[in-house]
Amino acid sequence: MASSPPPPASLFVLMTGLNDARLNGHSPAASEAYGDALALLLRAFRQASPAAPVLALEQPYIGDYSAYEPFHRASDAVIDAYNATLRQAASRHSSTQVVAIEGWEVDTMVSDDGVHPNDAGHSHLAQAVVRAVRELSPAG
Repeated sequence: MASSPPPPASLFVLMTGLNDARLNGHSPAASEAYGDALALLLRAFRQASPAAPVLALEQPYIGDYSAYEPFHRASDAVIDAYNATLRQAASRHSSTQVVAIEGWEVDTMVSDDGVHPNDAGHSHLAQAVVRAVRELSPAG
């Protein structure tokens, strides 16, 4: 972001954290670095487009945290901690809204690799963004 800032936009959508959580697990240093990176991203968005809202999606759970070493150190609790870090970073920016992924179903929304969303998962994530965008508009 420092060397190649984002272009101006009317809306920013951010979803991050899964690979950090899977690689670093409960590491306090990694969690702090993640928070610092989020702060950098949110400042860069603000500098690029001061009036643009930012929708920051929470990371949903995945099917298999144990696969794909060295990206095997996460758990639902680690994802919860990373989402808490996201909420904390977002709370410092009035135009940033954290989008919870309500109704996420690991069994039906994660691909056979146990990590990535399948078509139903991608659709569910997109619907969460659409709902959040609608909530931003004056007409609702």
